[in-house]
Amino acid sequence: MPKFDDETIETLFGADDAEHEKPERFKQYFFYNGAYDSVVSNLAIRVLVGHKGVGKSALLKRAFLADSEASKIAFWLQSGDIDAIRPINSTASSLVARIEGWKQGISAFLASSLLKLLDPETYESTLDKIRSGSTASLREVYTRAIEIYAKERGVDPGAVTVTLYIDDIDRGWTANSEDIKNISALLNAMRDIAGPDDRIRFRIGLRSDVYFLVRTSDESTDKIERNVIWIKWNNDEILRLAAKRIQTFFKVEVDEKALKALQQPQITQTILSKVIDPVFRGKGHWDNRPIHNVLLSLTRARPRDLVKLFHGAARRAQSRNHQIISSEDLDDSFQSYSQERLQDIINEFRTELPQIENLLLNMRPTKKQYRTAEIISFRPTD
Repeated sequence: MPKFDDETIETLFGADDAEHEKPERFKQYFFYNGAYDSVVSNLAIRVLVGHKGVGKSALLKRAFLADSEASKIAFWLQSGDIDAIRPINSTASSLVARIEGWKQGISAFLASSLLKLLDPETYESTLDKIRSGSTASLREVYTRAIEIYAKERGVDPGAVTVTLYIDDIDRGWTANSEDIKNISALLNAMRDIAGPDDRIRFRIGLRSDVYFLVRTSDESTDKIERNVIWIKWNNDEILRLAAKRIQTFFKVEVDEKALKALQQPQITQTILSKVIDPVFRGKGHWDNRPIHNVLLSLTRARPRDLVKLFHGAARRAQSRNHQIISSEDLDDSFQSYSQERLQDIINEFRTELPQIENLLLNMRPTKKQYRTAEIISFRPTD
């Protein structure tokens, strides 16, 4: 049985954010769904869209690691990296000017990154010249770099691809017109760069509310609609995702096909029971229900929710020196878990619904005794 210290809890159930997960552990427990095949398909642009906590970063990271494993050229860009290449004219009133600025910034990043890959010792001496280059001249630089890279490895230059993974681009999103124009310009710049040379590829993750506002504010985004991948989970998939994390923690080799064939009660009895009581013993409509019914009633169809629920309950088990999570541990975690998820909902949709906090708080039960977990719970899953 695991000892529920902080390190074990994170290793067992996973980190809240995939980008900070250790690669080897992440690859062990990653659960493949249909969206992954779409991400790694042989297309120049893939735009992952989904709510917070549905695994956009995880999908991007697994595809990025797959490129590395296959010795393909891939670069990972996060918000800090994007800020470094954000165009000087990012506040220009003209969308065309913003697009050109993004094209120049991305082209400079491609050129400098490829030169660093080819000649890491001397590339820094060319950085100032690269950053001041035009989009056309920079395209020549990174195109030539790809040809040299292919020649050195004895492969066809046409078979070499360079993929930019862009994550967390909507950090600090406020839904104002400047934010919308900048992301719209970035999407257009990606299309302009990948169009003439499909060896340059983009994989980007966007929250659903961000994509909706960009899509409805710029008519040109209809040209990127076919590249959008909507990430959705059902509760059954999330249960199997959790089961794979538990099995791999205990060094059990997992066959996903066999895992997907198990019935939910089998998963509870043979896998979840290694870390949590298989039957919930508590008050209310969950009393004496299989534990997966309780867990999945609180996930909002988002894997991160289940991870956070396990984390909170495991910390309470740790405080009581329990070897597995008891019903009492889980029950005691409901209030803080529900308050945190309620705040998540407010934060996620505040830009679209400014009065959402008042709305949700006015919907809460008025009795003195109630389970706050039931505020956001769904009908128990059978």
